[in-house]
Amino acid sequence: DAGGRRFLFDADPRGELAGRDVVARAIWEHLLQDGTDHVLLDCRPLGGRVRDRFPTITATCREHGIDIATEPIPIAPAAHYMIGGVRTNIDGATDVAGLFA
Repeated sequence: DAGGRRFLFDADPRGELAGRDVVARAIWEHLLQDGTDHVLLDCRPLGGRVRDRFPTITATCREHGIDIATEPIPIAPAAHYMIGGVRTNIDGATDVAGLFA
């Protein structure tokens, strides 16, 4: 977070290596609690090799004046794809009685 605390370990013992859904939820809850719109991802311990490993992120951050090897990256959770759901028919009915989606 902005204070340099690795708060994801509060949500899961794997910290930053937890599943995407766990990480996104923990970040979202942290943002709500702190009233901020982002947390900081600190890649500085990886040094310059982070630029080679993540060229697209490097380029995007560079466009915004951020060097990911020397500065933390402001991040926030976003929906990238659907993780599951319920099967419906053409009318939106599901196999669960009374549940429409």
